[in-house]
Amino acid sequence: MLRTFERIHGSTGTREHGSASNRRRSSWLSLLSALGALSACLTVTMDADAHRCAPVVHTRAGALRGTSSDGVDRFLAIPYAAPPVGDLRWRPPAPPARWKGVRAADTLPPRCAQFDVSDGSEDCLYLNIYRPAHTKRRDRLPVLFYIHGGSYKVGSAIDNDPSRIAKLTDTVVVMINYRLGQFGFLAHPALGAEAGDGTSGEYGLLDQQAALRWVHDNIDAFGGDPRNITIAGGSAGGWSVCAHLTSPNVAGLFSRAVIQSGACFADPLETAEARGLKYATENLGCPDATSTECLRQKTTEELLAADASDTSDDASRPVFGGRVLPEPPNEAIAAGRFHRVPILIGGTRDEARGDVAFLYPMSEDYFYAFVSGPFGDDTPAVLAEYPLAEYEDPVYALADIGLDSSFMGAGACATRRLALTLAQFVPTFEYEFYDQSAPVPSWLTIPPDYELGASHGTDEMYWFDRPFHTVVPLNPIQRQLANRMVEYLGAFVERGVPKVRHLPHWPRFEPQHEAVMRFAPYAIEARTDFDEEHRCAFWSSLGYPP
Repeated sequence: MLRTFERIHGSTGTREHGSASNRRRSSWLSLLSALGALSACLTVTMDADAHRCAPVVHTRAGALRGTSSDGVDRFLAIPYAAPPVGDLRWRPPAPPARWKGVRAADTLPPRCAQFDVSDGSEDCLYLNIYRPAHTKRRDRLPVLFYIHGGSYKVGSAIDNDPSRIAKLTDTVVVMINYRLGQFGFLAHPALGAEAGDGTSGEYGLLDQQAALRWVHDNIDAFGGDPRNITIAGGSAGGWSVCAHLTSPNVAGLFSRAVIQSGACFADPLETAEARGLKYATENLGCPDATSTECLRQKTTEELLAADASDTSDDASRPVFGGRVLPEPPNEAIAAGRFHRVPILIGGTRDEARGDVAFLYPMSEDYFYAFVSGPFGDDTPAVLAEYPLAEYEDPVYALADIGLDSSFMGAGACATRRLALTLAQFVPTFEYEFYDQSAPVPSWLTIPPDYELGASHGTDEMYWFDRPFHTVVPLNPIQRQLANRMVEYLGAFVERGVPKVRHLPHWPRFEPQHEAVMRFAPYAIEARTDFDEEHRCAFWSSLGYPP
């Protein structure tokens, strides 16, 4: 169902910082060095001499020259794997080539090939790194490793600008690309046989893990701490984070995790292979189940056209039964078989409203037909629990039903149940984004007069700036909320506890005290009525979420 650079204005106090940040802030030597560098850069002209003001780091593959402005250093389009083209298409990511000299890292990378953009490329396995200006290698700042969303079909590392996070919280932030759609998730018997272990369809997740491994091996050159890496992601990125929590491949590579509007499900390899066979035969005209030659002969454009014609919601999803995910992530989590790290988890108040917006306005007959489909004999109970008299239009009731029931495995009660499970094993902190007047994202078209509320993805404009998405700017109150959300995130990334001295206390989520932090424009507060508001006891009595 799911589908700034400035400091805080109007807020007082500062976030508690770790020892590395305190040393860096209090060091007169660092301050004098920074002032000297600034003075030098103010005097150079816009020619080759300006390179001496650009930050340079030395990675294992070679040196990189980034850019610096507005208090943030940026290193863009860093290759973390070889281009997955030609014979490397539908293979695990290979190591990147080394280079000589200093490589320019001042231009944003291409998006990975996807059906809704014209500038995508299969040569896309790059990452971007953002850090506070004048960071030194010895600073050992906490690291946020972010995986973008987009249903595993769209999105990129360049959609969200994390400069505000880096500047406001003294954090090194990494944004990554990974293969999407059938480029990243095609499961096929011939590909499995070629791999030698019978598995396929894991390429997108393998890309993410290769990027994480690269960061673990190289982030110290950027002033980051390889022992303090937090993996985070929204939507499909959140699903990915939960997958990595249960993957043996990345043991020891991260120390915290953030799941935003995500879930913990994957498809069996057999199901994915059957889907891939059908896709290869019907969409690509490659009926031979034992050969990869036909598949690799297809052009990028042909594969994108086939992806666009594949309307199934589950065409691109993680696969379990292979080397990345030996078992279903939700079952592994329930059994406690996952990497035991602190977890921050949450979603938005009106996750499903964007998905049903096209149905507005909705007739009552249409509403009844929609509800009776998935809920069958339980329909009378559902209709009684969500009386239409409480809603301005039946479509809003449908959105609440979809959100609360989590009947497709993601939603409010599914998030709560996941938080309850995680809390049995690790420190867990849950939140709900509650600004129901949030701006409408540019990628979402809604009918006139439709109230989108705090729908899926609206919180991204608060965690990040979105330079490539034209949206209504946040007003001053929303901007303050956004900065405070980022402060909590920064504290969690640094220490595993979202504790900020001058902000309301965020208590740990525990079975005996289900406190959920509500992020609303005029009230950031921990509440214990999440279960009641989303009717989770009712849905549990009907067997939802599944």
